[in-house]
Amino acid sequence: MFVTLFDIPIYLRSHDKYYAEQQAFENRKIKELSSMSGRSIEEEKKRLYDNPFLHDYFLWWPPWRFNDIVGWASINYDGRYFVEGWLLNKKRVLRDPRHRKGNIIRSGKITEQIAGFSNDELKQGLISILKELSKKLEKKGRYINLQYWITLVSFLDCKGYVEMLQSKE
Repeated sequence: MFVTLFDIPIYLRSHDKYYAEQQAFENRKIKELSSMSGRSIEEEKKRLYDNPFLHDYFLWWPPWRFNDIVGWASINYDGRYFVEGWLLNKKRVLRDPRHRKGNIIRSGKITEQIAGFSNDELKQGLISILKELSKKLEKKGRYINLQYWITLVSFLDCKGYVEMLQSKE
């Protein structure tokens, strides 16, 4: 019997690509507003950035870690670590989650690894499976926030956490 340690969001774009797209969107929008208002691009930019209401109305862009999720990786343990994927069943995904169509479906086992039983062995196994997961997802054009999860695991009492989850089952 296995226990699920945690679920990790899978993102459509990398953090850097997402915010590069945000900057391109802002530049296009400011240029468009500038041409409609007759102001220079610098004047329009200053007007939008000085007024929080106007900035949020015209240029609001949700944070990457909440907006760009297209699936989940479930990290499980049963004497070994294994990762199951739950992904949106579409190739093309819109940026705005309100208009995303499709279903999150089980994509099956992504990766697995045998783990030791001491706290350090469990930590190392978990960190290595997270790195392996990140590499496999990047090959498919999907991303996880690897640094966040590695930092979390480095402070986690893995042995105590696994035992606590197993005792609840």
